Amino acid sequence: MQIKFIGVPGEEHASIRQYGYDFPMGEFVDVTDERAAAKLANHPHFSAKAESSDQPLPPREELVAKAAELGIEYDKRLGDKKLAALILEKMSANLA
Repeated sequence: MQIKFIGVPGEEHASIRQYGYDFPMGEFVDVTDERAAAKLANHPHFSAKAESSDQPLPPREELVAKAAELGIEYDKRLGDKKLAALILEKMSANLA
């Protein structure tokens, strides 16, 4: 996920280091650690680049396995995109 540091109100920073990544002010950085990316994407001093809608989702089997791992209950008729969104929501909540 692409994340950029947008600053701390009232403070001047040329860059900041979080979760082992250096973030120059206003520049997107590729954050490959899913947990760090989820936390930073929801942090008020960072901004996440919108994911491309043409990016393929993991196979259904992987989504189902991850949902089970996270204890997510869902209707089996739920589409892959919505299931993926539930998984991301749960992962973000677990990090908070």
